[in-house]
Amino acid sequence: MRKKFLFQDIARVLSSPRLTTVGLFLLILLTVWGTLYQVDHGLYAAQQKFFHSWVIWIFGYMPLPGSRLVMTALLVNLFFAIFFRLGLHWRRLGNLLAHIGIVLLLLGSFIIQLSSLTARMVIGEKETTGHAVVPGEWELAVWKQATLTHPVQTLPTDEWKEGDSYAIPDTGLAITVTAYYPNCRSSTGGSPESAAGRSLIPLPSTREKGKNVAGARLTIRGPSGSVPGILLYGLDPDPRRIVIDSRAFYFQLRLRHHLLPFRLELIDFKMIVHPNSVIPKSYQSRVLLKKTGGLQREVLISMNKPLRHAGVTLYQSSYFTSDDGLEHTVLTLVRSPARLLPYLSCLMIFVGISLHFLSQLIPPGKKGSKK
Repeated sequence: MRKKFLFQDIARVLSSPRLTTVGLFLLILLTVWGTLYQVDHGLYAAQQKFFHSWVIWIFGYMPLPGSRLVMTALLVNLFFAIFFRLGLHWRRLGNLLAHIGIVLLLLGSFIIQLSSLTARMVIGEKETTGHAVVPGEWELAVWKQATLTHPVQTLPTDEWKEGDSYAIPDTGLAITVTAYYPNCRSSTGGSPESAAGRSLIPLPSTREKGKNVAGARLTIRGPSGSVPGILLYGLDPDPRRIVIDSRAFYFQLRLRHHLLPFRLELIDFKMIVHPNSVIPKSYQSRVLLKKTGGLQREVLISMNKPLRHAGVTLYQSSYFTSDDGLEHTVLTLVRSPARLLPYLSCLMIFVGISLHFLSQLIPPGKKGSKK
């Protein structure tokens, strides 16, 4: 009996409207804070810090529930509310359907976070690219020619450990990891053509993976020779050329490239500012979408008008101007296999609320009175 009362007390707390109110308040707070944080730190950093985290550390030591923790609490609250507060009755069908729609909306957000891909595409004016880079994820790229107009072999580095060996497909080469640092800095930052006088200084990994810069020291082995002590650093702008067994290869430690089934050429970038100020009002990029088979069309991407094509969505997120005066647009690429689930959830919520209001128009049945 005591266990039954204890379970009822727990269910009463977990289904409490007060828990719902606190959860919604925290969610609004995180949304506003994350939106303001994005202005100075970028979209990816805001997503990782506020919307893809369980706990946020304020000033490094004060914990605040992250969006994942808050949405998990709201999901549990809704489950208990459905089974212990709403009950099953035809007059509550609309209310029940609306709550189930909210549950699907929260579950859909978790599915999208766990299965979606967020990457960044940077294009200079009159330049063309067919890939986006995934912040915080590094890979080793190896190719045979000086240009990237041919297949590139890649190896992910997220599980690299000292002493591990990996074969590079279609090259006849293998590597041994002498040292790997998920976050480091180069002691000189000089040319990658020689490791002489250079060293990698390991740094603590930051909570925001996008700020980490990887580095590695490798031994490269061929069929009849090897090259030890190859130093690769994530911020080196040029690849490292290695000649082994009379064959030249190019090695580069870079952010993971997500290849696209199309290419984009930036025709023109335009920034619109507020009147009598230099504060940006909106950005827009006029691009040429080049599909497979030679088909192409012009598309305008703006802050409220993304480009949707081939299962991905491209949002206008930022821009910058390089030292040579060339304008670059920064697009955020999102690929989500569950992107239609929020629309289905909102439809269920709308139908449920409509049924609930319609049910209130029907007068409740009266019990028979004594004659």
